[in-house]
Amino acid sequence: MSKKSKILIVEDDPSVSQTIKDILSRLDSDLVEADSGEEALRRIEESSFDAVVLDLTLPGIDGFETLRRARKIRRDLGPVIILTADTDPQTSFIAAREGVFEYLTKDPLKPKRLKSTVVKALDPDTYSLHAGVKPCFRHNKLGCFEKIPSEQDLVFVGMPFSQIDVYEHAIKPVIEEFDLVCWRADEDLRTGDIACKLSETIQSCRLAVMEISDFNPNVYFELGLAYGYGVQVILLRKAGAPPIPTDLAGILYLEYHNINSLKEKLTAFLKANL
Repeated sequence: MSKKSKILIVEDDPSVSQTIKDILSRLDSDLVEADSGEEALRRIEESSFDAVVLDLTLPGIDGFETLRRARKIRRDLGPVIILTADTDPQTSFIAAREGVFEYLTKDPLKPKRLKSTVVKALDPDTYSLHAGVKPCFRHNKLGCFEKIPSEQDLVFVGMPFSQIDVYEHAIKPVIEEFDLVCWRADEDLRTGDIACKLSETIQSCRLAVMEISDFNPNVYFELGLAYGYGVQVILLRKAGAPPIPTDLAGILYLEYHNINSLKEKLTAFLKANL
């Protein structure tokens, strides 16, 4: 038996919210309501959703800000359908830039189009294609990882094995001071393809810490994945280390001289950015 899909309706007008529920009632989905951006974020913290129907004009924070915060809370947030009375072309341009699945207007509200759009959004293949998901380079499968959980306490650590002292005496203790957990590829004893484990973990982690003092192909591969998945990256480089590759010239990093200076700089950065 297939699992019911779950749809979040974010709309402050009770009559409009009820109309949306009536339109979507035959989709055999669980429909959850929120009448403000703040309530929507609480709902999203509590549960994942397969699709979100979002108004832009809301009490408190608006729809776009709700969307941005929601994606920080839950990286596996389902496709978002904007349903608004705003017909300004500039607003629809912003919606496209924010990567929404579809932009629909309420005036007039077209029930058939809303329903068909939600049906398309609930189709994993349709949404993956819309989001630009390419077939896995290892297994040639579209959307290899479905519903990757957001691990808000997980920090991906990429570094050469030769830098174990830096990890044990600086990176790990600082990360743990912030109630976060380090993940390193060599410490993950699960069976399975290492490329799959790397991709899944980087997509789900809160941030990534990369030690680039030594040129290491594995670290640069992991760094590329992190940037590609839009994960916040903290780069670390010891003073006096060999020059970084020319194609990374100008990249920002935390430079340290010893274990203590690394701990101080990493701690200060996390305090300012978490």
